[in-house]
Amino acid sequence: MTYGYMVQRMLIPALSGASEVDVRVEDGKQIVTPRHSFHAFRHAAASLWIEQKLSAKRVQTLMGHSSISMTFDVYGHLFEQQQSDQEVAASMETQIFSDAT
Repeated sequence: MTYGYMVQRMLIPALSGASEVDVRVEDGKQIVTPRHSFHAFRHAAASLWIEQKLSAKRVQTLMGHSSISMTFDVYGHLFEQQQSDQEVAASMETQIFSDAT
């Protein structure tokens, strides 16, 4: 299927039901434009998978990214850190000073 076919036959009908299309008339012809693209839904899906705690490697596979670097370049800011910077610093401080005594 071509992208244009999917937009006309799948995306626009689905979004029309939710009133998420813009309709205008040009030269007597009705033009229907979706407010959201397939690409926007792709980003939404990835964001939801990350929110549900899927691993970065799993998100890479589902998105079809060629490398984990691509996944982190686009979505890295959404992955939570296991520890905050303060917790890491406190842990390091404890280890350094407990060994010194």
